[in-house]
Amino acid sequence: MKRNFRLEDFDYELPDNLIAQYPAKTRSESRLLNVDLSDKKNLNFEELSFVDLASKLKKDDLLIFNNSRVIPAKLNCVKSTGGSVEILITNKLQTEKENIFLCNAMLKPSKKIFLGQKLKIKGSSETLTIIENNLKSENNFVIEFKNPIDHILKNFGIVPLPPYIKRHPEKQDYTDYQNIFATTPGSIAVPTAGLHFDNLVFKKLAEKGVKYEFVTLHVGIGTFQPIRVVDISRHEMHSEFCSVSNNCAKAINKATRENRRIIAVGTTSLRVLESLASIEIQEKSHIKSVSPRSWRTNLFVKPGFKFQMVSGLITNFHLPKSTLLILVSTFLGHETCMRVYKEAIKKEFKFFSFGDAMMAIKPQ
Repeated sequence: MKRNFRLEDFDYELPDNLIAQYPAKTRSESRLLNVDLSDKKNLNFEELSFVDLASKLKKDDLLIFNNSRVIPAKLNCVKSTGGSVEILITNKLQTEKENIFLCNAMLKPSKKIFLGQKLKIKGSSETLTIIENNLKSENNFVIEFKNPIDHILKNFGIVPLPPYIKRHPEKQDYTDYQNIFATTPGSIAVPTAGLHFDNLVFKKLAEKGVKYEFVTLHVGIGTFQPIRVVDISRHEMHSEFCSVSNNCAKAINKATRENRRIIAVGTTSLRVLESLASIEIQEKSHIKSVSPRSWRTNLFVKPGFKFQMVSGLITNFHLPKSTLLILVSTFLGHETCMRVYKEAIKKEFKFFSFGDAMMAIKPQ
């Protein structure tokens, strides 16, 4: 009998001391909880250091990473009255007007913000203007700049650390809150599963014969937007840009032909792959071969979703009641997922962006 899941089904209690405020001193020294899915009734957990990841993979497994790079998307601003406002740039908008640069943004606090209001970026002479306020769309403002947004962010932007990191940004965050393989700027939050990979891990993967490729998904508000409805089936994701290169498509096709495992490094990589599979099935009725492409996806992986491409997932431990936790729960099965999280809490794994990781691969 199909179960109708509610948001409360994806809640759990987490001690504050398990929310990582800093990453491991060495990326690959973080912990990895390997979940054996061969017998879900008698789950077997193995705890190891992330540096030993390759020992749990097979020769010719294909890992898919998200190579999106975090941009310094947060601006500290001040009102004419002296009040402070934090601005998080979520995406740039096209305009035909010269010397006018528009973007969507989230403001904190968002109350007492009015159309036409001017804000000044702290420590600069740069100003911006609020020209639209769509409160029906999750604190979504349209902001006008007089200079290119990339220039503004490069000179005055700050790394947008998540709100559960209860400290001020530090210089090291510009390195720590970034994957070493990230090459394509565009995300406002890091694809966290990749943070555990350093040169030593990649060296061991190469020695084992594990293959890897890269997709791109620019993490926007779609990934971390809170769910506001009790019935999760009614939640709508904001779309995010993603792309699959020619090299990646070739690697996927080769792995598919040879019946090799495709393992997503992170929930964003999984969403790209499964969104790609859905498009290919719509166009060709199969995924025997996929084509390189760029598109926008609002895929929400929730209970009832049928996975077409991904057989394994490496991911961090996610916030309660989040779309990311629902994705992991859908991949593992709800009961299995809750048992995994209970085990992780019991063993005092660190949670969220700077926390530890888990891996689960479905039996072939």
